[in-house]
Amino acid sequence: MKRTDRLFFSLLRAGLWDTMPDPALFGDSVDWEALYETANRQTLLGFVGDGIALQVAHPDIPASAKAPVDIRKKFLVQVVKAERRNEKLNRFIVRFNRIFTEAGITPVIVKGQGVALAYRQPMHRQSGDIDYLLTPEDYARARDIIAPLASEVEPEGTDRLHYNCTIDGITVELHGTDAPRDHRSGPEKRFDEFTVRHYAGEKLLWDLEGEKIPLMDHHFSVIYILEHFHHHMMTSGVGLRQICDWMMYIAAHLDALDEAALEADLRDLSLLRPWKVYAALAVSYLGMPAEKMPLYDPSYARYNARVWRIIAKTGNFGKYERKRPSLSVPRLLRKIKSYAYILKQSARLLPIFPSETVRTLVRRTKTGFQHINEF
Repeated sequence: MKRTDRLFFSLLRAGLWDTMPDPALFGDSVDWEALYETANRQTLLGFVGDGIALQVAHPDIPASAKAPVDIRKKFLVQVVKAERRNEKLNRFIVRFNRIFTEAGITPVIVKGQGVALAYRQPMHRQSGDIDYLLTPEDYARARDIIAPLASEVEPEGTDRLHYNCTIDGITVELHGTDAPRDHRSGPEKRFDEFTVRHYAGEKLLWDLEGEKIPLMDHHFSVIYILEHFHHHMMTSGVGLRQICDWMMYIAAHLDALDEAALEADLRDLSLLRPWKVYAALAVSYLGMPAEKMPLYDPSYARYNARVWRIIAKTGNFGKYERKRPSLSVPRLLRKIKSYAYILKQSARLLPIFPSETVRTLVRRTKTGFQHINEF
């Protein structure tokens, strides 16, 4: 691992867990700009910034090896931006929780701001969008409520209930708890059934500014977060923050998780191997205590370096490597380019996730041919 990466992980672990970074790693030749860029690419500036504050306060690190003032200011600016962004998102959630509940809709938050609560410093998490999970009936009604308010709208999903739009600079995604569909593969159908089953259960409540915000149960959430970022990893790429989200959620709610039940569901959903791969990375690189990581298997640590190289190279949705064609390019050509990138990503992932890679390629190829009449 490169020295910059070692320093990055040391500071990230410190920020996540409120522990002092290893003083032996810091000398006089730290490339702080490169470290900042790594944290920026992984949308982890806030937590690495927290680690830098601890590094500066470390009594065993000489002043000459501590982060310079200009770097501290750069990280501080990003921490303040993250706090303001999170405040904006939380106000949005309160506002729309009232709008939806008055319309008789139960707006269940998944991922995002609900996961941020698992961090030591929730407001330092660089937030993304707001995701709602809804029944098909509530999905349609919620879409009709927010559509007139949206400044940008993506084409609605054709094989799943998925609506993506932008309101006041915030990306909002609606996800329907779809019943299993005939064209979906075995693991996908089972995940649909898993979602419907848990959605019907009791919700957790987050007290946000006096509003009771519904959240999904912890067992569902740790699997849902994993499935979401692993799906992106298999098709385009994922950022390290999403794996941090998953890890910190597990750490915060460990007492509520049943390891036997987790293993049974992960096996049924074909997610047990991905869980073990990312669990090994979390323990070795991100500071998760091995004894607190359910289903941890140290033999999977052999994939750590390869997984990190892929994450570092691609970023979320492959944004640092994948050149998305302009919308002016014919749709068929855009789809071909997208499929070519999936092939490239699959070649990297095949040694780590062999059966998952084959399944992804079969599914995407099949879906592509099913939609060929649209062009």
